[in-house]
Amino acid sequence: MLDNKTLSTEQLIMKSEGVRDCAKWIEKKIKEEKKQLEKEEKEYLGYIFDEKDFYKRMVDERKARIEVLIESKISLEKYMKLLMHMSEEVSTNC
Repeated sequence: MLDNKTLSTEQLIMKSEGVRDCAKWIEKKIKEEKKQLEKEEKEYLGYIFDEKDFYKRMVDERKARIEVLIESKISLEKYMKLLMHMSEEVSTNC
């Protein structure tokens, strides 16, 4: 955990901006994964029974990846907010 006594307001804000950049990158990856999921779901509908199990697993795996990305993005956003709160706390204590 970060100690707000050892980091300056500027350092905390810079860390927060870095975390925000990571969250934006993950958001971009989520969009890419969702596009691919839509494509796979359309393909899944067109396959015969034997191949459907394979494509269903692919679709399920893609959904799981999207869920992990979403959870990661939420965690990063919470961390970003914590850093911003800490920077405000440091600036008011100075």
